[in-house]
Amino acid sequence: MENLITLKIKYSLSSSIDRDTLLSFIKNYNNVYRFTANRLLENPKLGTKRITELQNNLNNIFIDSHLKNSCIFDAKTLIKQSEQGDKIIFGGKQLLNKRNKHQISNEEWKLQRLVPLCSVGEADKKANRKFTILSSSQILFKPNKSTHIVLNLCSLRKNWKSQLERLSLLQNQKVLPITYRLDLDYIYITYDCNLTSTSKSKSKTLDRILSIDMNPNYLGYDICDWSGEYPNRIVKSEVLSLKPLNDKDSSLKSKSLNSSSKERACITDKREYEVIQLAHQIVKQTIHYGCELIAIEDLVILPGNLNKGKKLNKLCNNQWCRDKFVRVLEKLCKLSNIKLLKMPANYSSYTGNLCYRKYNLPDMCLSALEIGRRGYEFNHQYLLKDKDIKKNIVLNNSQEFVSNAKQSLEELGLHLGIDSVDLKQIFKEVKNSKLRYRVQLDENQCCFRKFYKKKYIDLYRFV
Repeated sequence: MENLITLKIKYSLSSSIDRDTLLSFIKNYNNVYRFTANRLLENPKLGTKRITELQNNLNNIFIDSHLKNSCIFDAKTLIKQSEQGDKIIFGGKQLLNKRNKHQISNEEWKLQRLVPLCSVGEADKKANRKFTILSSSQILFKPNKSTHIVLNLCSLRKNWKSQLERLSLLQNQKVLPITYRLDLDYIYITYDCNLTSTSKSKSKTLDRILSIDMNPNYLGYDICDWSGEYPNRIVKSEVLSLKPLNDKDSSLKSKSLNSSSKERACITDKREYEVIQLAHQIVKQTIHYGCELIAIEDLVILPGNLNKGKKLNKLCNNQWCRDKFVRVLEKLCKLSNIKLLKMPANYSSYTGNLCYRKYNLPDMCLSALEIGRRGYEFNHQYLLKDKDIKKNIVLNNSQEFVSNAKQSLEELGLHLGIDSVDLKQIFKEVKNSKLRYRVQLDENQCCFRKFYKKKYIDLYRFV
């Protein structure tokens, strides 16, 4: 699977002549690009051969066939992403409104609506026909045989320099396509980072799964060896708490600091950064313990009023960075060749807290255990296909599961009737009774606890 990454790098030119030459190529590219997009809007079924014939009939066009084909790629991408259907405003509606109100001149409008010149990568042509990485600080743009323009890269990060050096080696080996986009200020380098990964594959333990349960304040995860409905061994069980970070934000709000203040903006950035670091930590744990896959909840939660107060609404709708965490986790799993399964979250809290209660773990870890069981069953029933399909991914109505759920409820003081023979019926009765069934996080129960002062994160380790 592709895992595309784009580097946006500012550059400078050695002379104004190079800038004028570059501007002429970008303008010429835009003429063909807009023409191509309009033809595709008129007839979406137009083939590449016919579009090329129409492009060749244009006057005063000096870009070559490769850039014309890149125009087709660029135009199709634009139409696919466009929300306007049969109409596209090149440069955007906001820029057009500025021109109509005479806030900018006609020359400024034409210049600002230019899209970057695009050159689609080809592995067998040393990554790209038109661009070559000369070093970690220079890239050569050669629009034709007689025109060569050197782009001097500015203010490069240290890790970007090493990445460009790596790309320079790979382009000469003809194993990696690199797509470039170029405007008058920046160059955009897009490539599949899966093909640049140097990580070595390590041995994995069969049916060892890292499973994750997420909520706005806590992230619980378990590493378990599975062979059936219950884990053979819980290798590791931890809870990472973002509650101190969220509480810090709430304390600043109580001091009448709005969300645009420097202090609260810093907390927002800090939260997003720490969530990204949590994803990195999860992948490191997966590799270190040789897990076969990661199982995570497939959460699709639309923002809205939960009718439980403004604080909870803010926590779930604004502060919970679950989408960012999952996106980063997906990218890292692709880079490290780790299988990631998104499992349905239905009833995972009920099942975890009632059927796995005997493990004396908090709510987050118990729910993660159920996600791990679902990942194990799905992997064997639908991916490996070495087990019969039992339709027990979400609700496992085995006799042992049902009896464990009933036993847990009896300990909590809720006695069910003999008609409650499946988990769905049991969970319905629990919901109607409004019983507090979740196992609360007990700080004294964990075998190790640490507060990361710089991170504003608590770590609780139970196994």
